[in-house]
Amino acid sequence: MPTQTENNRNPKYSYVFQELTKDDNDEHNLVSYIAYILYKERKIEFISSKNGNPSPEEIKTFNDIYLMPAQLDGLRNEAESILTDILNVTYGEKLRGGSGNLNNTYK
Repeated sequence: MPTQTENNRNPKYSYVFQELTKDDNDEHNLVSYIAYILYKERKIEFISSKNGNPSPEEIKTFNDIYLMPAQLDGLRNEAESILTDILNVTYGEKLRGGSGNLNNTYK
């Protein structure tokens, strides 16, 4: 699938999703998807802070900032942390649930 280069990207659109997922090799990478959700959450907050009506220049600046490698890496790192927390909680609950069932079996 061809990717848009910076020179031919439509400035009306954000290409953050494409940048977050470009190295996923057409696989569904949960970290990339969570990172994009974090970006969208921040974009909604940004738009709300502008009373729902930011200027086209403000939107372009916002999108350009989130296309910076450091910002993309920050989104991925935050997404990895969230996913790790979810897995730790889920795994911990399974262990507690499993040991409880094991205890009941031997009573």
